[in-house]
Order: sequence, then structure tokens, then C-alpha cells
Amino acid sequence: MFDDPAPVPALNIDRLTLAGQTHQGLVRAHNEDAFFLRESDGLFAIADGLGGYRHGGFCSRMAINHLAQNPALLTITDSGQIAQAIKDCNLALINHQKTSREHQGMRTTMTCAAITPENKLLYAWAGDSRIYRFSHRDGLLQLTRDHTLLEEKKQTGRRASPGDTHILTKSLGGNQVFEAANGHLQLEKDDLVLLTTDGLTSVVSDHDIETALRAAHTDLETTAVSLIDLALSGGGPDNITALLCRVQTD
Repeated sequence: MFDDPAPVPALNIDRLTLAGQTHQGLVRAHNEDAFFLRESDGLFAIADGLGGYRHGGFCSRMAINHLAQNPALLTITDSGQIAQAIKDCNLALINHQKTSREHQGMRTTMTCAAITPENKLLYAWAGDSRIYRFSHRDGLLQLTRDHTLLEEKKQTGRRASPGDTHILTKSLGGNQVFEAANGHLQLEKDDLVLLTTDGLTSVVSDHDIETALRAAHTDLETTAVSLIDLALSGGGPDNITALLCRVQTD
């Protein structure tokens, strides 16, 4: 058993339980992931900073802070609002780099989700940080599609190269202005939603993630730790973050 990362206590509201864990992994000297949980309305987000310690951690934290302070997300009724908020974060990072030579070149992924009072999951993303839905009836379902060159080549029938999985076609903070991808899904009681960085998904199979989620009971903190331990058992080559949310009411 690896040493547990410092837990974020599970946040309980009447209809949802949320918990999050992050770990720097076994290779990286610093943790460049950042995340946000808002218990009042089930808003949660994750960012995976790129470009090295000096820029990656700053970039992911800046993006998450900008998202958390966005007044347009105080009431969320459509996934397009989340996509626009990610676009706003991207523009904020681009504008920051125009006045800060030190932070030029910094980039981050961002994936954000909210669950409405009707248990509708609204989400948007840019990059390769994923969202999964797990239900005991249907198993594990990946809701996002990685914005990587590998995935783009798969979609267009082109031959992929080994390094394509590490090349992002969308990320926040570069000179690229884009529309974030978005979607929605109706959730049911006891469904789990997982947001995670590629520090987990690059070394842990969907089958093993599903097995861990299927074994989950009421303690989401322990489940998040078990997911991180799986990544550490696989060598922990990257920072690892896992956010979990359980729907508690119909």
C-alpha cells in the first residue's frame, strides 16, 4: 500500500457526495494538476498543467481559479455554459502570457462538469483529462474523447505513430482559440462520475478502473485513493488526480 495523499474530505449535500485526491506520482518532482469542487451545486473541474514545473503548475492553478470565480457558472442549465467558461479561461491564460514573459508557453488541459438538481450531468473539456460515468447496470462509460493527435488520426483513418498519444490538439494557454467540446447525460441514483487526469488513464486500464468503482461503497475518499494506488502500482510516471461524485437521489 502506498502512502495516501492528503485527502479532501468528502463533501455531502442532499443529493450528491463529492471527493477528490491528487498525488504527484513517483517520477515527477512536483504536482502540476489542479482541481476544484463546489459542494453547493455539484460543480467540479480538473486541470493538468503542461510544459514543465515552472509553468505547468501555475497554468493549471490559474485556470482553475479563473473558472471557480466565473459568475456565469453560479447557475448552470446547459453544457454550453461550461464550454464557454473553458473558452474564457483559455483567453485569460493567453492574455496573461502577453504581459508575462516568464509564463510564455504554459498550457493546461481542463475538464469540468456540473450536475443539475434533476441529476443531469453537464460537461465540457479541452485536452485529455477524461470524464467517465459508472453505473452497476451499464458499467463504465467514457464520455469524453481525448483531444490528442492519436485520437484525431483514429477518427480520420490515418496511421498513428507511438508518440501521437502525447500530442494534444486542444489545450488552454497557447495561441489557439477554440470551442471546447461539450455534452450531457441523464444520471440515475447511485451513478458515479469520475474526472481524472491521464496520470491515471495512461497506466490503468478501463477494466481496472471499472473494477475499483464497482467495489466502491459509501466512502468515496477511499475509492479515490484506491484509483491513485493503481496508478502508483503501474509506476506512477505522471501526476495523478481523481475526482468522484455519487448521485444519492432519484
